[in-house]
Amino acid sequence: IYYGLGVGRFIAPNVSIDAFFDRTSRKLDNSVVNGGTGHSHNRWSNNNVGAVVRFYAGDWNAWRPYLLAGVMGSNHHSMFDKGWSPAAELGGGVSKTITDSSDIRVEGGYRYDWDDKTQPAKNGYGDWFLGFSIVSRFGAPAAAPAPVAATPPPADCSTKDSDGDGVNDCDDKCPGTPAGTI
Repeated sequence: IYYGLGVGRFIAPNVSIDAFFDRTSRKLDNSVVNGGTGHSHNRWSNNNVGAVVRFYAGDWNAWRPYLLAGVMGSNHHSMFDKGWSPAAELGGGVSKTITDSSDIRVEGGYRYDWDDKTQPAKNGYGDWFLGFSIVSRFGAPAAAPAPVAATPPPADCSTKDSDGDGVNDCDDKCPGTPAGTI
C-alpha cells in the first residue's frame, strides 16, 4: 500500500505530466532475511520523488484510458541500509471527469527499484501497484485546437442585377449604370 501527493499539468489535450511524492512501508520478506517463510517483524520503507507522464485517449466526458511512464528517486530505510536508488514505473489506467474541476483515476502497473541493499539477496526488486486517485483540477483543461472556419462559397452572380439594368452581374460589362439603361 502506498500513499502520496502529486501536482501536474496537461501539456497537450491528451498528455499530462505530474511531479509526485509517495511513501510505502512494509515488512521484510522473511525468506530473504533468514531462509524462513512469510514476513519478518523487521520493517522497511521507501519515499519516492519523481515524475510521470500520462498519455490519454478518448473524450473528457467518458472514461479515458491512458498509459503512463515514470522515473523517480527512491529513498529507502531498513535495518540494512538507508540511501537513494533510481526507480521507474510503467502502467495504465482510466480517468473519469466527475465535476468541472475534479476527476477520479484508477491505475495499475509495475514499478522497479534498483535498490540492492534493503534485501541483500536481491539486486533490486519490483512491485505491482494498483492505485486510486482523486484529482482536483485548477483552471480549464487544455483546449483542443479550434477548427478552421470554412470559406463561404461565392455568391451566384447569374441571379443578381445590382444596378437594375436588365443584365445579370456575371455578364454586366458596365456595372453601376442607372436603372432602365439599356
